[in-house]
Amino acid sequence: MQINIIRNILLLLILIIASCIEPFTVNNSKSEEVLVVEGMITNDPGPYKIYLSKTTSATDPKDNPYTDATVKIMDDIDYTETLTQTEPGVFVTDSMCIQGTIGRKYKIVIEAFDGKKYESEYSELKEPIPIDELFCEYELKHDFATGTDTEGYRFYSKFQRYIDRNTYLLWLSEVTYMYEAPFSIDYIWIGYLHPFENPDSLKTCWITCEVKEINTLVNDPLRNQQLITVTLNHTKLKKFAIKYSLLLKQLSVDKETNKYWKAVNDLNEGQNSFYNQQPYQIKGNIQNPDDPKETVLGFFFAAGISKKRIFQSHLGLQTYYYCTPDYRAMRFIHHMPESTWPIWIVDMTGNGALAQGDNCCFDCRLKGGTIEKPNFWE
Repeated sequence: MQINIIRNILLLLILIIASCIEPFTVNNSKSEEVLVVEGMITNDPGPYKIYLSKTTSATDPKDNPYTDATVKIMDDIDYTETLTQTEPGVFVTDSMCIQGTIGRKYKIVIEAFDGKKYESEYSELKEPIPIDELFCEYELKHDFATGTDTEGYRFYSKFQRYIDRNTYLLWLSEVTYMYEAPFSIDYIWIGYLHPFENPDSLKTCWITCEVKEINTLVNDPLRNQQLITVTLNHTKLKKFAIKYSLLLKQLSVDKETNKYWKAVNDLNEGQNSFYNQQPYQIKGNIQNPDDPKETVLGFFFAAGISKKRIFQSHLGLQTYYYCTPDYRAMRFIHHMPESTWPIWIVDMTGNGALAQGDNCCFDCRLKGGTIEKPNFWE
């Protein structure tokens, strides 16, 4: 995942642990940049990624990766792997080397080029708990602020009660949905009208993204119920027009990790935007051992991971986005400069009703997706 503006904003708010919560004031003037660290290791095969960045002003957020460092992952039996920086601020393990092992403890060590050193606390990789069931239900989500209802699907997960007072869980999810550009490329204009060999070659796309919502649970072995249901995210209906998939990641973590994510959820509850979600910063499990008072944000942890995927569609919906065919533009196509070629053209009826349109009406990739079908797609 590439570090971008949205990730940097979320890092300020989310990627921090709950060992304590301290009030702070946003300084609109020049402020000190603070190191932010994000990463985890699981029992899944690598590669694993560590993200380093520096905080930016809340009034002027920007991409600010931190590159001047060496990053290592260490376990509790002294095995160490040095990560490779594959893009600014993104440090990656070798896929053929380290893999998280259940019962072992891990930490990261960051050696900055300016001589400073940062390290996390050790985090134990817990045994994963299987997901018994993953399903979704159609619902109307009511917005009390506007008084309107939004159609969509709510996802739920179930798993058997796990009799262990030291069981802490959190859930992350990743979504992929399929969508289509409204127009096929029936012809192209390159100074003359020419039939296009593969009219639907740029029509179908898939887009994958992480869900910002995070759920946590502390297992209570005294519960009477044998099956625990977890309520997950609500997704608007339009993304189910063709097919939608959710991948649920159930993470078994230690107490401090769970405490951190719960604090993040409590902080986020009832808020609508980043700009009114900053009355607190949540300290992380990473510090400078030579200067413990230095502020470092972020969190590194180990987790036992279980996964389950679900597919869902809703027949009868319109396509992901809408386009209006421009028939009138065809009258002036002979006057279009060569710099605009090729011009994509659709035959709206199949009988010569030719029209132009915005490029995104022909090329689904311009809406952020890829034409490469995911290998897990059914």
